[in-house]
Amino acid sequence: MKLKELIQKENKRNNELDNKYMELKKKYELLKEESQIGFKADASNILSSPNKFKFITNYIKIKQPSFNFNEIKLLYRGSIQGDRTKTCHQFCDNKQDILIFIKTEKGNIFGGYSKIGFKTSNKATYLMDNDCFLFSVNYEKIFPCIENKSHISHISDVCGLCFTGSLCFFDNFMTSNDNCIYKTIQQFFNRLDEPFEMNGGKSNFRCKELEVYQLIQNKA
Repeated sequence: MKLKELIQKENKRNNELDNKYMELKKKYELLKEESQIGFKADASNILSSPNKFKFITNYIKIKQPSFNFNEIKLLYRGSIQGDRTKTCHQFCDNKQDILIFIKTEKGNIFGGYSKIGFKTSNKATYLMDNDCFLFSVNYEKIFPCIENKSHISHISDVCGLCFTGSLCFFDNFMTSNDNCIYKTIQQFFNRLDEPFEMNGGKSNFRCKELEVYQLIQNKA
């Protein structure tokens, strides 16, 4: 075999080894990321990897430096528990540090975080949560709340986990187009270029999937 052919063969072998190394490195980094935030990408129907989630957890850590969490617990998934808001409230009410992920039929992925959480009430009440925010996964963009506004809605279980005058999903949210982002959203949240930015410029949407998670505080 000629020297040139030997060199080419060796270069090909080195390239194959380099590719295998990079593949293993990516898998290692993915597993490392999952272990750090307690979230497994293959457990979600919405998020493809923990990296899609990291910009959200980083913002929470900046906003709340004393809040240390080591687990992200799935409370509810629309494709499993169904798309009735009453059922969603049964799984998610009266818990703190709630994250909501919505994937629409158009492929837009967005949601919100509430520190104080949600519940149902016979009389509509609107509570301040100065730690809450909305986000777009597609753009990796956070929309922080305008402080001292009423941000969280506690209303009948016909409505889902709602952010006052901003984002809400309703009963039968996976078959209905009534879920919406309200045009008043910019009165409550910052950094929106236009009211319906999260949803590709549209107000209404149908959920392809909806997942609700709870951030679990580190045990002392």
